[in-house]
Amino acid sequence: MRQPHYFPFWRDANRLLLAIDQAVRDLPRYHKYTLGTDLRRQAMTICQLVRRTAPRGDDQSARVMRLVEADR
Repeated sequence: MRQPHYFPFWRDANRLLLAIDQAVRDLPRYHKYTLGTDLRRQAMTICQLVRRTAPRGDDQSARVMRLVEADR
């Protein structure tokens, strides 16, 4: 199995996490600790879900379906 950082989903999920982290830094103090924490937690959950659905020899459509259904 290849490392997950070679796949577009993983790359995009990490870019989202980085963008959210940078945006939260500019929020006022109150929002940084309320909304910012929630946004970061959700972005990290996306990264965890993408990692969990990394290729294991099955086809790409099955991986995408696992990713979509994991958050339901």
